Amino acid sequence: MSYSNQVHSQSSSAHTLNADFPLNLYQQKIWFNSNIENNRAPNEDLDANLKIRLFGCEIDMHWESLEEGLTPPRKMSNFFWLTLPWQKVLENFGPIRIMDFGCSVGNYALNFMKWTDTPFEYHGFDVRAGSLWKERSSEFKNLKFTQYRGTFGRGHIKDEFNFFMSQSAMEHVVQDLNYFRLIADYLFEIQKPTIQVHLVPSAACLELYGLHGVRQYTPRTLSKISQLFPNAICTLFCLGGPACNNLHMQAITLPNHNKGIDWRTINLENYEELLHKSILVDMTSESLDASFYALVIESGVANSIFSI
Repeated sequence: MSYSNQVHSQSSSAHTLNADFPLNLYQQKIWFNSNIENNRAPNEDLDANLKIRLFGCEIDMHWESLEEGLTPPRKMSNFFWLTLPWQKVLENFGPIRIMDFGCSVGNYALNFMKWTDTPFEYHGFDVRAGSLWKERSSEFKNLKFTQYRGTFGRGHIKDEFNFFMSQSAMEHVVQDLNYFRLIADYLFEIQKPTIQVHLVPSAACLELYGLHGVRQYTPRTLSKISQLFPNAICTLFCLGGPACNNLHMQAITLPNHNKGIDWRTINLENYEELLHKSILVDMTSESLDASFYALVIESGVANSIFSI
């Protein structure tokens, strides 16, 4: 059944304040309190179809492939993208045609070309035109970019797309559930194997980043998204954890808050060593108190790309 004409909540959060825009002190207080409330009971009312897993990989094998000085959540996000089983994506879903929502300048398109030999086409969308779009689409014929104005609609979703992605974008979208309903309607119409991969901040990021976007996410609020795809294979990966969050707080958040010096500026080599240790600690623990989440939704297939 299509979602287009049904009345539903438009957002996974109960408020519509967006800290990407100036908020007065009263609005800031409401924003913080609303997100504290929205992040409560993170493991209640979960989608029974949503499988929650701790993400792990051989970080030493890939450490040199990632740039230095990244925050813990971004490092973990890049590890996830780098180790995504791209060949299985191709086998399960056919020629890879990516739609990147909130693509900024399209850095992940270039990253993917470095991290995999699997061919793909990429179309990035953003409400603001990226300064490097023209240069990159001229240099690489498999890349395309589109600026959309106003509301992102069904007309923006081309029939060839079979890989929907976002990286650190959905927290900035006030009506985030509406976007996922567009994809659900698209899948209802197209009826073809499709994968979605969305990386979003965890509740820990409220304290780590402060005023930023609309919200953070928890397994409970992400269940509101996965429930829109009842016949799909839905997997939630927990990226990072308490050790990474503590390093971020001590090395980045507190120095910036107190007008101090970010540890990465003082001694990047030492920061990278601490980050390496923190990631290993989190990957070998059983804690699901994540730094970031990767929500993967695989539709129209019998087996997951993560199946052993």
